[in-house]
Amino acid sequence: MQGAMSMIFVLFAFLVLLHLLTFPVSAQSDCSLPSQSNITHFITEFLTHNDAGSVEYSPTIIGSVHYVCQAQGSRRGTYRSLSIIATYTPNPGQSQTTGIFQLMCSSGSWEADLDGGIPVPVSGLIDIPTRTDCLLCNHTFGSDRCHACGSSCNTGLKRCVGSQTNCCSYFSPTDQCTTQCPTNFYTPTSTDFICSICSNSCEAGYTRNTTTCTCSLSNICELSPCQNGGSCTLVSAPSNYSCDCTGTGYQGLNCSTRIYDWSTAASKHVIGILPLPVTVKFGIIDLVITTPETEAVNFTVSNLTQTIANGSVTAGTSTTIWDSILLSYAVNSELERYKGLLVTTGTDKKISVTVAITDPFHSAAVYINYPVLFYPVNSYVYYAVSIGTDESTSFSSLLIVSSNNNTNIRITPTVTVTIPSSVAQCLISTNDQMQISLEAGQSITIQLQYLETFLLKPAVEKADLTGTKLKSNSPISVYSGHSCVVGQSACNFAGEQIPPVASWGNEFLVQSYNRQSSYKLKLIGSQANTNVNILCDEGNSTYSLSLQEGGVLSQTILSQTSCYVSSTSPILVAWFSVAERDMTIIPPLHQYASNVTSIPNIIMLGDSFVNLVVLAADDSSQIRLNSMPLPSLTSSSWEYYSTFVNGCYVFNSYSLFNYGEVTIWSNNSDDKILAMVYGYYQTYFYSGSIDLKPSEGYICELSPCQNGGSCTLVSAPFNYTCNCTDTGYQGINCSTPIPCKTGSINLVNGSHDWEGRVEVYINESWGTVCDNNWDSTDAAVVCRQLGWGTSGSPLSFANFGQGAVFHLDNVQCLGTEQLLTNCTHLSTHNWWKL
Repeated sequence: MQGAMSMIFVLFAFLVLLHLLTFPVSAQSDCSLPSQSNITHFITEFLTHNDAGSVEYSPTIIGSVHYVCQAQGSRRGTYRSLSIIATYTPNPGQSQTTGIFQLMCSSGSWEADLDGGIPVPVSGLIDIPTRTDCLLCNHTFGSDRCHACGSSCNTGLKRCVGSQTNCCSYFSPTDQCTTQCPTNFYTPTSTDFICSICSNSCEAGYTRNTTTCTCSLSNICELSPCQNGGSCTLVSAPSNYSCDCTGTGYQGLNCSTRIYDWSTAASKHVIGILPLPVTVKFGIIDLVITTPETEAVNFTVSNLTQTIANGSVTAGTSTTIWDSILLSYAVNSELERYKGLLVTTGTDKKISVTVAITDPFHSAAVYINYPVLFYPVNSYVYYAVSIGTDESTSFSSLLIVSSNNNTNIRITPTVTVTIPSSVAQCLISTNDQMQISLEAGQSITIQLQYLETFLLKPAVEKADLTGTKLKSNSPISVYSGHSCVVGQSACNFAGEQIPPVASWGNEFLVQSYNRQSSYKLKLIGSQANTNVNILCDEGNSTYSLSLQEGGVLSQTILSQTSCYVSSTSPILVAWFSVAERDMTIIPPLHQYASNVTSIPNIIMLGDSFVNLVVLAADDSSQIRLNSMPLPSLTSSSWEYYSTFVNGCYVFNSYSLFNYGEVTIWSNNSDDKILAMVYGYYQTYFYSGSIDLKPSEGYICELSPCQNGGSCTLVSAPFNYTCNCTDTGYQGINCSTPIPCKTGSINLVNGSHDWEGRVEVYINESWGTVCDNNWDSTDAAVVCRQLGWGTSGSPLSFANFGQGAVFHLDNVQCLGTEQLLTNCTHLSTHNWWKL
């Protein structure tokens, strides 16, 4: 019976211990660390207990005590039990000794665990770190006296309370043990896992991590990674996405790479009509439309407000719009506005437009109209070119048509011009002033709206606008010429559309024409120190020239021969007939069309002839004009120029008897063909379809990388990359500002990058930090965030000037924060503390 009772007692004791190990103890059982005097009292109690009260003790603790085991209480800074090592003298004058003992918290007070005594600790125990991962501290749990928490509560600073698996992961704002911080709180390690308020707000696409108070990407599509109107689809969270670039005109992962199409056939053409000749009595303006499409294409001709004409065109034919209303769209005065025309299909179907301005009794001018073409450049530059100044009745003119709203164009003329006040409003100081005079070399910036026109004329008749520079923030249509040039029989019209500098080239073949005994070339340079070589008559006649940026040189060729022109940098080459005063722009070799090219044969102009240039892979190529085969390349009908370019064949003056569209093609897909048409009875010249792409390797010279980015040519002619490092911009052309995230900081008004007034980005704006409580710890966080280490020196009293807006005040950093905004702070400015 007595044995049974003993077993029951042991079982009861075990159950009591199990209860203590399984259920949490109330906060009243938690105690703060005892003071030194309290510990001295407990040592006295242990010594007296050991001697059964036979000896009186007055111990003195030597140095500080060492906690071997600390069992966490349910509140921060409280404990349920402790194992302590202390070195002491039992009584004054006695030898010192070292002992280990336990204290147990009961009802908020410490009690000595007298059963464990105060023995000498095992060797080395005093040197081990304190065990804080303990459920209980007791002499029955080994040398370190720690009954450890379970593995789930035994990592990092986690503890257990009441049971081995009841983890005290964090401390709440009220110092209670908790497994999760409240909403808007987080637990930085620098505060020993105390739940701290998190004031950080996340931008769209980011989710706040309540453990770290940091923002992590959750949906990249909310950051709009697809540019230029592309649509984003989240494939898998957070950052796997795809962009649909359909209909944007761009391609690539982010729809950031423009799809460049530099063909003269396009779905949209912005057109300007130069001033009519002053002697025109029965003028006619034709818009000749052709298409490369295989099916009929509908198109409209309109001004800014209404449709003027409609039409349809099919491949192999041409459609001519020659409504008399077109005459009213010739821009004859500097005061005339919004005379630009739009010819469009309204779809992705392409058409080509050729403009013919004719006076049946005197002259004609024909030019192929370039569509609105985009190039990877920061700005678009054009230079005027026209016939010389030896005619007393010549009227040089330069016409601009805007293809966008708010188009800024900087004009730098080579001769004195007049600018109407309606265009240059910002330069006019009085309302009654009608125009201003702009001297040669001076500049003015004007702004044009969609389809708005501006005509520039010299202040005197004989002046020549050749070399006048236009610089625009978007592509424009530019036309240059003379409204009246005295020719052999009458007042002739001469005009051309001017291509942008981005499309100029380095190699040209200038053809001779049977009716011309000599001709003149005008050359304009795009860069400084450009060397130009002209080889004529298979190299028997040579000319060497040097051009500067925007510089103009003329060279007369006193023979009926073709010439090869090459340059070290891209140039513009314009051809002029000496006798008839006609002009045309010579396309560079790299812009020759593929093995197929087409031209409209304009019925009203009478007999026409075509010169053909074929860059053939070999002489076996078969060339056809429409369905009719031309003589073989080895026949006498073709001139072969071996000195110029390998495989260069020229067919001079083939008569075009049929009307409509003329197609010239080669059976060799590697061949390149150019067709140049000229009139026999009336003087005019125009080219067939070409490809207005930049010259090979020249794309980086056009500075496509903006804001200081550096360009690297990947593959010719226009595959390049931009290095945007340290520019503050991103994107294919370094044109997109890198958005600031909340918490970004910057130093301003300093003499160096590493000093200045602290500015912080919050709520999509920059603001400064008040210097209340500003110290070296705060400065260290700033320096770390900016990548300058942690040796920051705080400066106060607006040392770098006072900011207008305050975002942070009373900043108090611990020194371990990754962002300044993670430090304790006020978001309002305490003016009363200034």
